[in-house]
Amino acid sequence: MKLDFVITELDVGGAEKCLTSLAIHAKKCGHDVRVISLGSEPSSEQSILADKLKGESIGIHFLGGRKIWHFPIILYRLRKIIAKAPPELAQSFLFHANVASACIYPLFAIPLMGGVRVAEPRKWRHRIGRWAASKMNRVVCVSESILAWCRQVEKVPFEKLIVIPNGIETSQNGSRNLDTKSLIPTMPHGAPFLLFVGRIDYQKGVDQLMARADNLLKKLPDWHLVLIGDGPLLKGFQKDLDGMTERRRIHFLGWQPNPREWMAASQLVLLPTRFEGMPNVVLEAMSEGRTIVVTEAEGVQEILGDVAGGQLCGAGKFDDWEQRVLQLASEPETRMRLGEANRKRVESNYRLDDQLDAYLRLYSEQIRLLSGIHPTSPVE
Repeated sequence: MKLDFVITELDVGGAEKCLTSLAIHAKKCGHDVRVISLGSEPSSEQSILADKLKGESIGIHFLGGRKIWHFPIILYRLRKIIAKAPPELAQSFLFHANVASACIYPLFAIPLMGGVRVAEPRKWRHRIGRWAASKMNRVVCVSESILAWCRQVEKVPFEKLIVIPNGIETSQNGSRNLDTKSLIPTMPHGAPFLLFVGRIDYQKGVDQLMARADNLLKKLPDWHLVLIGDGPLLKGFQKDLDGMTERRRIHFLGWQPNPREWMAASQLVLLPTRFEGMPNVVLEAMSEGRTIVVTEAEGVQEILGDVAGGQLCGAGKFDDWEQRVLQLASEPETRMRLGEANRKRVESNYRLDDQLDAYLRLYSEQIRLLSGIHPTSPVE
């Protein structure tokens, strides 16, 4: 199969990791693969995924989009690429890539698989997402919760929807040998720490975490709080540290190339999130045998399953979430039990190879259904 994978950008993130793994897997299975990013080439710090793709001799096109007003030129460049070398099928990831792909691939009668990974709360996007889905042959949802959201909110016909959950590589050699002291000199060697990994923004509830950080650390005098990630709220929270009593035990590390190593070294992983699809950080923490304290959001209950008890708080119940953090911080045996149960659940239900094979089966089925309808010029 000749396959296009289209994404908004190739900076490191859950959707971007999925695309990278899928493209490499498809290439190793003998398929002709091309990756198209609507954005510019990532900085050297964020080029890990692009470098992996290039290392597998997978071609990447960067369309140079940075702002919403770049959209027309993005569409022009995307159309030009497809007209020159049309694929048999395309898979898009994330909102902007879904919309751009829906504008162009149907013009060439190329089957388009969309990808919905988050329950988007901004209502203006719902109509656009509904229109984009109308141009797609199938829409891949990362969880049953997202499938239900697509049906109820974006009114996508049920027969178009399919669930392919996120997968995770469960073996991480040397992941427990992280030298935290060299990276955080003010944190004593072996000190327990709470860990947040993710985008520093409203969606992930970082504002709720920071509003409670002083109180948490006052009640946990030996613990530290480590936050890994970048985002629009980072600078503001860093400035807020000056007014916090426990600021010396709060550490913003920005983006890090090895978040799973930090998870493996931590005692508790925190995610006071507001909305999701199927949060990769939960899968990664579980794979590392960590306990995670998380608020209810799309896909979370599905991931945790029968080990949700003790780790999951109600949606928006941040006070309950704070109390659960304090409780589990004081119960090392409970953390160990939950962490081991988490690891076993991920290994049994969320193997990466299973996810990747499900995508390829979907593509083969669609091409068989639509065989013979692949013109190389736009349909009038």
